[in-house]
Formats: sequence, C-alpha cells, structure tokens
Amino acid sequence: MCQVNTDPMKSRKVFLEVVVPPDIISTGTSTDTTVVENKSATLECKARGVPKPTIQWKREDGGEIIIRNANNEKNKTLVYEGESLHLPKVTRNEMGTYLCIASNGIPPAVSQRVQLTVNFHPLIQVPNQLVGAPLGKTVDLHCISEAYPRPINYWEKEDTPENQMVVHDRKKYEIYENSTNEYTFHMTLQLKKLKKRDYGAYKCISKNSIGGSEGLIRIYEMDPATIAQTKPIEKDFSNNVIDSSDNEIYDEDMEEEEDSLTFKNKTKKLIRPEKSASSNSNHPFGVVLTFLSIFWHSVL
Repeated sequence: MCQVNTDPMKSRKVFLEVVVPPDIISTGTSTDTTVVENKSATLECKARGVPKPTIQWKREDGGEIIIRNANNEKNKTLVYEGESLHLPKVTRNEMGTYLCIASNGIPPAVSQRVQLTVNFHPLIQVPNQLVGAPLGKTVDLHCISEAYPRPINYWEKEDTPENQMVVHDRKKYEIYENSTNEYTFHMTLQLKKLKKRDYGAYKCISKNSIGGSEGLIRIYEMDPATIAQTKPIEKDFSNNVIDSSDNEIYDEDMEEEEDSLTFKNKTKKLIRPEKSASSNSNHPFGVVLTFLSIFWHSVL
C-alpha cells in the first residue's frame, strides 16, 4: 500500500504478482519407457511455474502421434496437449523419442526427452524365395529382418549336417548387413562362382531375447542356353535376371556385368533377322536394274 500523509490522508493499494518460468518436476515425470508391442504405454509430464504451465507432447523426429479412442479408431496429431500421453496398443512404428514441453508465457520454455522403446520378436521377409542361376555365376540372396532388441542375424544351408552355419569367407561367401532404422535390418548372402553343391535351400535366421524367426530361399540351376537365347531389355536393370518360368530375380556379380541380362515376366521369342532386301542381285528385276544403271552411266 502506498500512503500520503495529507489531510485527508491518501492511499493506494497495489497488487504485486510474481511470475515464475516453468520447471519440469522430475518426480511424477516419466523416464525412458519400454513396452512390449501391442501393450499400452502412458507417458507422464509434471511441471510447475506461475502462471501454471501448459504441457505439450511432440515426437522429436517430427512424426505423428497416434491416439486411439475406445473403439480403437486412430487419430493422428503432431502436437498433443496434456500432462498424460496414453498410447494404447503400441506398435513398432511408435518407437522413438517424445518431447514433453512446458510453457506459461514466461521464457524460457523447458522440455524433457522420454525415449519409448517397443520390444517385439523377429519378423523375416523374403523378397524372392526361389532364385535361379547358372553354374559359375555369383548370386545374392536377400532377407529383411525386423526385431527389437537388436537381433542376431545369420545364415544356414539347410541340406547340410545339422544345418551348417554359413561363415563369412571372401573366396566363397560374402555376408552383408545394414539397418535402415532401429529395428529393420537388410541381410545379404553372396555366393561366388556357383558349383553343383551350392544349389539347394538357405535359411536366413533372426533371434533376439523375445523369440526368433527364419526365412527360406532356394537356389536352382539354370540352363545357360536359356539365358543366351533371350533378348536383353532396359539397360538400367542389367544387374537383375528373371527366370521367366518362375518370375524370380537374382543379382549378378558386378564383375560379370557384361554377361548379365534382363528379362521381363514373359520370355521374348528370339527373332531371327530376315535376309536383307538389298541382296537381290539374283532376282530378275534386280538384274534389269543393274543393266539400266550401267547403260545410263555409259551414256553420260
């Protein structure tokens, strides 16, 4: 209160409001959370400040947050407002970092990172289950594995004693693996200079702490004569060969690119060139034309 001692006395009351920037309270705020796929997860965020802060949730990667209602209908949003973010029936696509952002108009706004991890057993996808290749060629086998925690991925040859594991050997086998995200892995087994014993079934296997999965790829021998008689098309795809009988693709070795051919789903018939129309010297009409040409030049 401000007071002036006059006659009469004058005074005025002033209200002072103290504002406080937001602060996230560690107690009651979620830390990194792990959940099994198709189970529910709830992320909590508590904050204090004057005025009372508002809480927003965003994905760090800028992706959409999926909210499901009681009827399991999906609603997607980039920003969710509220202290509690409830995610029912979480899928692997919802794995990632979530940001809890607290603001009340008094800078600075504050945020907390919460990592959501979704565990699930491996799933194997095989783009081509039947692959054809002739003797002496190099062929690549491909599998795609999805799993979290990170799986152990390896290859086995099925028709060997106790399904012998395929070991990386630069002379015969090359094994590659690369990931596109936290849970997707591309597996490649390259077999060099195919021999009779190399044909058969190969298994790509993926295992983690939750379970395991496997895919089967079978290599069969192709007749080189079939490839030699087939018309090549589309140079951009010269590393892929399709066996027209089964519509299966295999990758040629880059060193043998000159020998590689590309087929469409149906084999083109080999068209033999007809005799040239210009080779008509034995035709009566051709003889007449030749005689007239000589006569004309002699006159000139």
